[in-house]
Amino acid sequence: MTRKPLIAVSVALAFCWMSWAKDEPKRQSDAELIQGQWRIVYFEEEGSVEPPESLKSITYVFADGKLTIRDGDKVLKTPCKFTLDSSKDPKTIDFKAEGEEDGPGIYQFDGDRLSICAPRGPGSAGRPTTFKAGEKSGLMLIRLERVKK
Repeated sequence: MTRKPLIAVSVALAFCWMSWAKDEPKRQSDAELIQGQWRIVYFEEEGSVEPPESLKSITYVFADGKLTIRDGDKVLKTPCKFTLDSSKDPKTIDFKAEGEEDGPGIYQFDGDRLSICAPRGPGSAGRPTTFKAGEKSGLMLIRLERVKK
């Protein structure tokens, strides 16, 4: 007699869980999250911070495994390839421009914000381990915000 109510409650909970699991949105991969246009909200190179107003027309466009940096409609640098590895801690991003050394960096998402720390140029530093770009570090720290459509 006491087993029937227990079975009924178990079945009801199972249906609730299945309904909840079905309604849960699919989590996007980092490769999907990074796609689109981003604007610079903070830029630091070897401890020197750029004034935000000098950077407001510059955007980073991540699409199809390539990064294009633009100032308005003008492409500032030949697009480079990028790869992400979200299994590492911190997560890694590698940039590869034609004829240049790889640029090993790290990245992290915070909602519609993306932080990237990487060497400021080929051979200037190895892969960073923290999101800091102090004086004489050879690193740059970029904080980006997704451009809303």
